[in-house]
Amino acid sequence: GDSAFRNTPISSAILPEGLLEIGDDAFRVGKEASTEPMSEYAQLKELVIPSTVEKIGNEAFFGQARITSAIQLPVGLKELGGWAFAGASVSGDIVIPKGITQIPNMAFEFTRISSVVIPEGVKVICDSAFYDCLYLTTVSLPESLTTICDSAFALDEKLDITIPKNVTLFNNRLLEKELELADVFFGVKSVTFSPENPMYCSDDQYIYSKDKKTLYTAYRWDRES
Repeated sequence: GDSAFRNTPISSAILPEGLLEIGDDAFRVGKEASTEPMSEYAQLKELVIPSTVEKIGNEAFFGQARITSAIQLPVGLKELGGWAFAGASVSGDIVIPKGITQIPNMAFEFTRISSVVIPEGVKVICDSAFYDCLYLTTVSLPESLTTICDSAFALDEKLDITIPKNVTLFNNRLLEKELELADVFFGVKSVTFSPENPMYCSDDQYIYSKDKKTLYTAYRWDRES
């Protein structure tokens, strides 16, 4: 249920097959209305999510910064909550299950993931979904994707990303307004647009209109500068 093990310093969570839902804040560590985790409670190292889980709630594993086991999302997962793994030390390769239609706000921000495969059917990547993932190098995006929101990949300094042809909208999901493209990709290693994208193109530093008559933004950034 919701908040079942919130701020509980457990070291292992091997969840049983047959479990359908992991509630909001189930293993969250942190204060109420705060984005800062309480590290003294972040003791979870081993986490196994069973294949039967269909929903992972909002902030379910927020702040669990000592997880060492690899995470495999259940193939039957249909709903992934906002901030689900934000600030958790989730690492390695993440495959988003086919039942997911959008990547929610801050779902994997500040994690240690190295690659992500997002399946066909996903249309939206929401605000800060993969923000400041320092080890993220590759993301596979589907042709179904149309919208990438505020800071979705910002500060992912090792990331080489190719944007599919149908992505034509970059906006702030929360404020419902269009964005400067720098807000989306600021600090990534490289951005390449599909040659079939009707609105945008890029080089190793800048993003332009398709005809290169309009310079939209520079996206490269040196964290040390």
